[in-house]
Amino acid sequence: VSQSRYIQATSPNTTFLVDKTTTPATSDPEAGFAKLGFYVSPQIGVSIVEDVNLNNSLTLNGGDVYISLNNGVRFDLAMGGRVNEWLSIEFTPGLNYNQIVSGYNQNIALTVQGDYWQVPLMANFIFTIPTQSMWEPFLGGGIGGLYANASITGLAGQGVPNTSGSSWSVGYSGLAGLNCNFTKDISVGVVYKFTGTTEQNWSGGLDGLSTNTYTHSV
Repeated sequence: VSQSRYIQATSPNTTFLVDKTTTPATSDPEAGFAKLGFYVSPQIGVSIVEDVNLNNSLTLNGGDVYISLNNGVRFDLAMGGRVNEWLSIEFTPGLNYNQIVSGYNQNIALTVQGDYWQVPLMANFIFTIPTQSMWEPFLGGGIGGLYANASITGLAGQGVPNTSGSSWSVGYSGLAGLNCNFTKDISVGVVYKFTGTTEQNWSGGLDGLSTNTYTHSV
């Protein structure tokens, strides 16, 4: 065996050779979390909208009117960059759909039918808890704009001429979840999101109405 590859090491009772070409073991600086840089994350989930208060813009028998919606569906497309092991910054456009099913105040129930669409456009800051494993918990929040469109297609069980309106408002979000990184490029996860709005002043056929919307999704 060529001795040029080896150096001699000696202990009190033993002399042995060490291969000079062997690379010492080092830790992977990215081990245990997705790689840094740009990412795209399509997301789908359930959209749950809290009953919407018409904020005194419409009253019935002296009481505030609330609108109830069925659980719906939410689509998001998060696009961003992982700055370091614990921080990501992303822009997340989305689309929420819920069906309007009823209205009420403290004294009377209303039969209202329609469709409610939301388009949140959020800039989020995501903070990941380093675990050096394939499991990564995270939390975050953000702010942006939210476009909403409501279409009333039925009132008191009767078909009525379509009445619709829209609004723009400031939106804000909070989120928390868990990712499982199969590789540095592929991960799946579950996330809870809360999205709220500042006052929504409606235009079009719903001109004069004022609301705030609070949406939960998983």
